[in-house]
Amino acid sequence: FWNMADTDWVLQPNQTWAMHIAQKWKNIFMPTKIPTSIANEDFFEGGLQHKIYDKSNPERQIAEVNFAAYPQIVDAIQFAQNNLEWTKMLESKKQDILHQVAKNLAKRRGDLIGVGTAETGKIFTEMDGEISEAIDFARFYPYSVLKLQQQNVKGKAKGTVLVISPWNFPIAIPAGGILAALATGNRVIFKPSSEAIFCAWELCKCFWDAGVPKSALQFIPSKGSDVSKALHKQKVDAIIFTGGTNTALDLYQNFPDIPLFAETGGKNATIVTAKADRDQAIKNVLQSAFSNNGQKCSATSLLILEEEAYNDEQFKMALLDAVKSLKWGSAWNFENKMGPLIQSSNSALTQAMQVLEEGESWLLQAVKSMQNACFVSPSIKWGVQPNSFTFKTELFGPLLAVVCAKNLKDAVKIANATQYGLTAGLESLDEDEIAYFKQKMNAGNLYINKPTTGAVVLRQAFGGYKKSAVGKGLKAGGLNYVSAFMEISNHAYEDLDWTFRWQEKWLEIIHIEGLQLENFKRFAKSIDYWYQNLFKVKTDYFGLKGEYNISVYKKFKRVVLRLNGQENWEEILKMLLIQQICKLNLIISVPENCSAQWLKKLEYYTKLFALELRMETEENVLEYVSYKHRLRYLSPLYTEDLVKKYALQNGIYIANESILNLGRIELLNYFKEQSISHSYHRYGNLMGK
Repeated sequence: FWNMADTDWVLQPNQTWAMHIAQKWKNIFMPTKIPTSIANEDFFEGGLQHKIYDKSNPERQIAEVNFAAYPQIVDAIQFAQNNLEWTKMLESKKQDILHQVAKNLAKRRGDLIGVGTAETGKIFTEMDGEISEAIDFARFYPYSVLKLQQQNVKGKAKGTVLVISPWNFPIAIPAGGILAALATGNRVIFKPSSEAIFCAWELCKCFWDAGVPKSALQFIPSKGSDVSKALHKQKVDAIIFTGGTNTALDLYQNFPDIPLFAETGGKNATIVTAKADRDQAIKNVLQSAFSNNGQKCSATSLLILEEEAYNDEQFKMALLDAVKSLKWGSAWNFENKMGPLIQSSNSALTQAMQVLEEGESWLLQAVKSMQNACFVSPSIKWGVQPNSFTFKTELFGPLLAVVCAKNLKDAVKIANATQYGLTAGLESLDEDEIAYFKQKMNAGNLYINKPTTGAVVLRQAFGGYKKSAVGKGLKAGGLNYVSAFMEISNHAYEDLDWTFRWQEKWLEIIHIEGLQLENFKRFAKSIDYWYQNLFKVKTDYFGLKGEYNISVYKKFKRVVLRLNGQENWEEILKMLLIQQICKLNLIISVPENCSAQWLKKLEYYTKLFALELRMETEENVLEYVSYKHRLRYLSPLYTEDLVKKYALQNGIYIANESILNLGRIELLNYFKEQSISHSYHRYGNLMGK
């Protein structure tokens, strides 16, 4: 697998091509009528009429659609559940069709750039990168399925997947969700943001024209409330959601029995230490903070400066000059680096742009255009204090908040204090500082001496920690992601050519407990093989000159196995074996009144393996329902009501399925994925270490 290259805008033919795209899409005078596509039929009538306007010229209507009404959404779900045309299609044919989707996306790059610029106000260079990412998804997810099959991970489709996508990446994000679901044989119902319906329609045509049946991909622009209402009547088998944290939590709480895979918000920091290349830092921060007007969940909204850099007047003025140089306004003007905001009013952003709290001052205050309320200039707020409104609140706009830290340790502590953990950046040339940042920074994507936005498929698989991910938290654009949409058989054992060095006491346990020796050996080999060869190692899939792109797995601080007395004893022993192989910090928790037949044996084995066994109430277990820990039940039936309620309220995933005999998938329950991208080429070092 290789990533698709973006357009080289330096080349004159590409500049001419860009002019043609602009002429076509900024001069639409007859609005396109967009239908909903449900049950193999296109409907131009339905619910509420929605008109779509050019963001840079809000007087020009470019499209209109009638939202799918509640009964139509119910019909779409029922149709998807009953129509298995795509699911039953030969795997090779599905693969061919999805590769044709990639070709269609490449062929229609110009129109996809044009519609994105018109509807969402993104400038051409931003939209262009999105199309490349969508093409990557179309090639990568089918590849991922084959890769997992080669690793003995096989399973059937979950069924029907609802994809709910945002407006800030109107092509790449919905393409990724749709492709992950289709690649694993699922049927898809696609509900785009109401701010990106025209983009979604053009995207769907790339799928249908490639041979994806309309029965496998239904298009339902609609009100979110109608979708929620329909889900209460007719359930889907999984939801892929990208958007606001509150919406993700609503889905998580209202539909606890539907697996949710949600990528939500970010309050991301770039830390600049005294040992940074300060010119480079400014360049990277500009892109991180103000590309797409800061309307990215990955955008740097907090700039945390070590005292020396904070008090460096020359650095401060250089930052001010650089931000003031950013041209803003119409996305059709190629000189502009910032187009219009998606909405003219955003209450949180408005408050942050109008109110100064204690210690704050304006280095550069925002200006709004009189011609178009969505045209807003970049701004810098200096002296922002931790726990202030601007510090804590996701603003989703072109406001950079500058914070002073005593040193790197203090800066990391400040950055980790937010409720999110999506991206984080470090600007430093000191190897010890870089090592400390990698070890201590609690975010899913780390960037060193480079921008914090623009993750690339597989190279920097994308997804965060804490409130930046609701659900299991597998990284989009990573090799694990498609496994979320497969029902993986629990009966398969791997036959691996791998030597596992048994501890003598485990051979005695297997004999004493009367376990099936060969199956237990295969289970142990599977756990050990994947731990040693994937979860324990750092992997760079590309080996690019000039930067490292490392995928790592980090253990949860604590894994808590909660038992209630009804579990299968062999599964408990498998959990003990996992702990021994992977050296997990495992606590075993059982109710105070537990009278299970295996309790005495469990007490013996926890002493044998020096593990902590706690006899405690359900209220005590709430301590473990945390982003830092992984709470493990061995069946959905055993999850306790109070624990489940608290987890749903706080968006925390609980692993509560039977132990899988495939270590490749089972170990995902005990490790968090992290992507680290480190640019080291600035000073002539092209080979790295």
